[in-house]
Amino acid sequence: AKYFYGNEKAFIQLNMSEYQDKTGISKLLGANAGYVGYEEGGLLTEFVRENPNCVVLFDEIEKCDPKILDVLLHILDEGYATDNLNREIDFTHTILVMTSNMGHGKKSKRSMGFLPQETAAVESYKESLKKHLRPELLARIDEIIFFNNLEDQHLLKIVNQELSLIQDRLATRGIEWSYNTSTSKYIFNEIKQKNTHARHIKNLVKSLIQVPLSQFIVKNRNIEKISVKIVDKTLTFH
Repeated sequence: AKYFYGNEKAFIQLNMSEYQDKTGISKLLGANAGYVGYEEGGLLTEFVRENPNCVVLFDEIEKCDPKILDVLLHILDEGYATDNLNREIDFTHTILVMTSNMGHGKKSKRSMGFLPQETAAVESYKESLKKHLRPELLARIDEIIFFNNLEDQHLLKIVNQELSLIQDRLATRGIEWSYNTSTSKYIFNEIKQKNTHARHIKNLVKSLIQVPLSQFIVKNRNIEKISVKIVDKTLTFH
């Protein structure tokens, strides 16, 4: 949204696990006349009506009610959606992104074929998409991108980003917090030992750094500089 439209707020994320039943359509397009919230319009149509140049993310698309896929097909085909007040909402300047884990379970099983591992994984995902999504919907998608697994250097980079965010927040409060590569490697090793993935990094940084750091600041209220060290395989603050 920031890159295409110069506005990172021109973005809406819709978690499709919240749209699994038949009320999902009315949440997106607005409730029918006589129902509660009729005047308010739908979450999707109201956002696009007010922000025609925007990015809409349909997260975990495989979890939504099939009727929502019909609405998506219509939007991709005709370039507009009709809301509950019978207004045509223009989607021609909107970027639609869909994410899915379709085929992940199948891909996780070790491939016994002759194809290289990454090629086999992509083929497995393609097959799953064909089974779950109608051909006419797939035909209207401009590009399908398959993500590889995150390598160690990527996980380490995410750890460093999280630590940098804490450092920036402390700087706004006039506290200088310094850490070195051993700190990020300590957290990275915890991730590897627990066999967790990128989505758990934030929680791990919170429990290992953010909470003890907050407690240290509360005990030392006028402190201006803090450093972190690893003593006997434990993080300590000074």
